[in-house]
Formats: sequence, C-alpha cells, structure tokens
Amino acid sequence: MAETSNKKCSIVWQFFDVKFLDESKAVCKLCHVEISRGTVKDRRFTTSALNTHLRSRHGAELSRAERERNESSTVTTQPTRCPTTVPGSHKRVAQTTLEAVMAKRQTWDAHHPSAVLATRYLAEMIATDLQPYSIVENEGFVRYSRNLEPRFVLPSRRLLSERIIPDMYVQVKEVVRKSVVAAKKLSFTTDTWTEGSTTKAFIGVSAHWIDNEWQRKFAVLNCEEFSGRHTGDMIALKFETVLADWRIAKESCHVVLRDNASNMVRAFQHANIDSLGCALHTLQLAIHDCIFDQRVVSDALAVCRRLVGHFKHSSQASQRLADIQRELQTDVLRPVQDVSTRWNSTYLMIDRLLKIKRSVSVLCSETDGMSDKTLTPNMWSILENVKNMLEPLEKLTRDLSSYNASLSAVIPAVLGLKLTLEADNRDAGVKTMKAGLNAAISERFNPLLTNDIATSATALDPRFKLKFLTSADVRDAVRSTVLNTALALSRSQTDPSAQSTESSEPVASSSSVNDLAGCGGDVWAALDKLAGDTVALQSDSTVTVNAEVAAYFSEPLIPVKQDPLAWWKANEYRFPFLAQLAQVNLGPPPSSVQSERVFSIAGEVYDDRRSRLLPQNAEKLVFLKFNLPLLNFKY
Repeated sequence: MAETSNKKCSIVWQFFDVKFLDESKAVCKLCHVEISRGTVKDRRFTTSALNTHLRSRHGAELSRAERERNESSTVTTQPTRCPTTVPGSHKRVAQTTLEAVMAKRQTWDAHHPSAVLATRYLAEMIATDLQPYSIVENEGFVRYSRNLEPRFVLPSRRLLSERIIPDMYVQVKEVVRKSVVAAKKLSFTTDTWTEGSTTKAFIGVSAHWIDNEWQRKFAVLNCEEFSGRHTGDMIALKFETVLADWRIAKESCHVVLRDNASNMVRAFQHANIDSLGCALHTLQLAIHDCIFDQRVVSDALAVCRRLVGHFKHSSQASQRLADIQRELQTDVLRPVQDVSTRWNSTYLMIDRLLKIKRSVSVLCSETDGMSDKTLTPNMWSILENVKNMLEPLEKLTRDLSSYNASLSAVIPAVLGLKLTLEADNRDAGVKTMKAGLNAAISERFNPLLTNDIATSATALDPRFKLKFLTSADVRDAVRSTVLNTALALSRSQTDPSAQSTESSEPVASSSSVNDLAGCGGDVWAALDKLAGDTVALQSDSTVTVNAEVAAYFSEPLIPVKQDPLAWWKANEYRFPFLAQLAQVNLGPPPSSVQSERVFSIAGEVYDDRRSRLLPQNAEKLVFLKFNLPLLNFKY
C-alpha cells in the first residue's frame, strides 16, 4: 500500500479539475478552459501551465486564495485534496485501516444497536400499515432493504410473529396500562363481531378518559377471540376478564357504551356496571321503524338497489352513464351502493341518485329491460322528501361519530333534531312519516332524561348545562344530583364548609319553531338560537360547594362549536369540585363507534394475505395499530 505523501497539495487544485476522460487535461473552474498538464503515456504531469494560466487570467483570485491559505496554515489539519495524490497535511491524517474497511462490509449481528433499531422500525411499519409478515420475503422489499443498508439482515417472518411483535406488544401494553390506571374514572365502549372469512367471533373493548391536561384520551384494550355462545353471562365474564387483565377495579368504571341488544343489556346488569345504549344505534332503530319500513319507501329503495346493482355489475352501463353525464355537461358521478345495517349509507345512496337523476333517467329510457330498475316520478318525489328528512340526521351522525364527541351532546342533540325536523316544511307526502319519526325518537331517547349519567354529563357541559332539559322538574332533579355529587366529593376531600344560599339559574327560553326555520337542517345552529343570551350573576367562587354550583349554572352558555374541555381547563380554578365531576362525566363518547372502528381494522388484518393468522396474533396487530400512534411511537 502506498505511503501517504507529506507534501502539501498545490493550491492550483482549488481552481482546476482533472478532465474525466483525459487525464492529460485540466479544466479551469473559473473560465472552463482546458489546459494541458503533461502526457498520459509516461504519466509525467506538472502544474506549471496551470499556474501560468491562473496568474495571467485570474491573478486576483489566486492572490486571495494564497493569502487565506497562509493565514490558516497554522490551524489547518487537512489541506486541499489533490486529485492525483493521497491527501496530506502538516499533521499526518490517519489512513483507514483494513479492519475498518472490512467492518463496513460485514452484516450486523442481530444484537447490534443499529440492527435492533432497524428491526423495531420494521415491526412498527408492519403493525401500523397492516403489512403481512411475509413482506420480509417479498423480492422487491428485500432488494429495497439490501440497497438501503446492506449490513442489515431482514428478520424472518417467524421471528417477527413469534418474538418481535409479541415483545413490542408487551412493551406498548405496559405503557398504555400506566396511563389507563392513572385515570380517575374510565368509560368504555364494547361490541362483538364475527369475521367473515374465518367465522371467528371477537369482542372489542376500548377505554376513554380525560387526563389532567383536559385532553380526551382513548386506548384499545383488546380485540380478542370470543368463542361460545354470546349470552349476557358470557359477555359479562369476558368483560370482567379484560378488567382484571388491565388491573382496572370495577369502582373505576364510570359507564359502558354498548349496542341495544338484550344480551348486552343483561351482561352489564349482571356485572353490576352502569351502561348506556349507543346513541347512533338507537337513532338507527328509530329511522328503520318509521321510514325504511314504510311500504312506499321500501318499494322505492328496492328499485334503487336494483338500479345501483345494475351499474355495479355492468361496465358497459357504467361507461354509458359516464358518457351521458359528459354530454349533459354535469359532474361524472357513479351510483353508491348502500349497506342494509348502516342507515346513513342508504341516505348517501339516495343523495347520489338524486344528483345524477337526469343522466340515470336518460339511460333508463334508452335501454331495454330496465323497467324493474326505473324510478317513477312519484318515487323520485318520495326519495327527495326522504333525503330532506334524513339530512339533519346524517349530519348529526357524523358529528356524534367524531373523536371529540361526548355523551353530554346527546340530549341537546335530540332536542335540536326534533326542532329541526318540525321547522322543515319540505315534507309533502311524508308528513305522517316525519311525525312518526319524531315520536319514535322521543320514545327511544326519553329514558336518558331520567338517567343520572347522561343528564349529569349534559349539565356539566358549559355549552348546554340545564338549558335543554325539557321540564322544570327534570332541571331541578339534575341540579340536585350535581349538587349532591359535588357535596359528597367535597366531604371526601375536605371538611364540609358552611353552605350559602343558592342562586337561581336562568330557565330555558321558549323559542318558536318558526324562529328555527333558517337553520338549514343544522341541529347545532338550532340549539344556539334556542339558547339565546343570559346574564351572568356575580358569585364568590371561593365560598362553598353550593355557591360554586349556583355560580356555574348562572353563567351564560358558551357557543355550541366551542371546546368544553378548553373552557374547563381555563375555569378549573373557579369551580374545583365541579371540574372534577366534569372530568369524569365528559369522558364517555356518545356511541360505541370506536369499537366498530376496531373491527374495521380487524377486518383488514384478516385479508387474503393473512387467512392463516392466529387470533392471538391478530389481536396484537390490532392493538399495536391503534395504540402505537396514540403513544407517538414512544414506549
């Protein structure tokens, strides 16, 4: 191996590069002129011609470079690199050793820190992106990994499934457990689901709470196989097993949101845990009772489904529909298929058909054999009115399905929904149907007005308080419940103080239905109009619990679109006992939709690439899919 030169490389190489295909030439970086530096045959190269060129053409630049080099010569440890020699300096630069070169070519051991980190990122990708374990055997991915870092050896699919993912599951579960156990009270959502390709049944449980920073939190606790009959006793036993596994005491359970099936109701009665029906499931039952089960509507929907199915199974019909839409200069839209168990999907099907009514009518008129798939003018009229009736319900469903939705919004939302339906006069031919829907909504949701958990949540939401409770008796009962709970909390934490006289709270004003006609089907806008303005009563917020409750209920409501948790964070110091109650009562979601989202992910886990996946491994992947992002991948 050649010895490293001690001679300083010439300064001219700051201004020249050796020509790539002809080593006898050098190219000036300043003027791009080629200068000969010798002959290739005997490889006798010189810098004289290069120097002459610089002094005659670029004297100022050369002088400046020489001056800077002289000034820095005392501290320079690595001079300008000469393209034909090994770099040298006054202080000899250590040459890379053979061992270092070989180390860069050796593959990492499995315990090498870089290999451990790369394996962790790979496992996180598989869990969060729902990739199959077999990805580590796919030729394209293997080539990508090898070119990205040749020293990293991909772990086998067996190692991933039997050790790496399970170890990650244990670590993440422990971090989530600490957060869950630290919560003062926990609310839960739960549901059961049967996977189509394997016919295995699963039960999902997720926890919801508000932390001390007034941030809404949730975690998926499990999505495990549930074999045997789904009786109330079996569901109760399975739920209690989940609580025990997570070391959650029953006393820490605030409420469970579940569907309205009788076995679910019995399960939590048997377990002696408070539970409420999913608001969206209750709403769906009311809609099916009064709208979709009506003969005139069900007949129209049957034709809609045949029509949409025709386009779904015929590429020629779909193409012709698109051509007609272009000819009519309208947006090219495809029909939407509904799902019988999701009423809002039926709404979306109707809405889409109404948008493409002209193009669909043209196609049906020019195509033979479409008589059973053609909507009559009367059917179109009925669908238009049904769509208008369902529009506020669909908006409300989306709002109550959002991550920040709270149980506190259900009672006011039902009131706003009924007022919105009454104010909408687009009901020709469906007035009886709309009256029946209003009656069904009242019948199914009225039990919430006597449920302490639901009413307390509404009362402790600064957007609603007692304003939207329907009668003075209900308002008085809810106010007493909140006061007594706050007093009990006060006695458990401090010595009881002298109680002051209670202030009277403002009573809900009675806006007429005509005043709400301009809300455009927006439930929350109707509530804002109904709320109006109230005058805040002055109160000493540091006296007693009675005064604290009186002061809270006397203050005006905040806008419906404002975040109640942000309000409580700013006013916690003024209402210390009510803030503790709000932290618990605003935690439950209004529905069990989170459990359904878990099952949607579980359905993606059980795709054709994972048909042999064991249930316990599927549970770990679903758990990591949800909880890793919630922890920001810090565990």
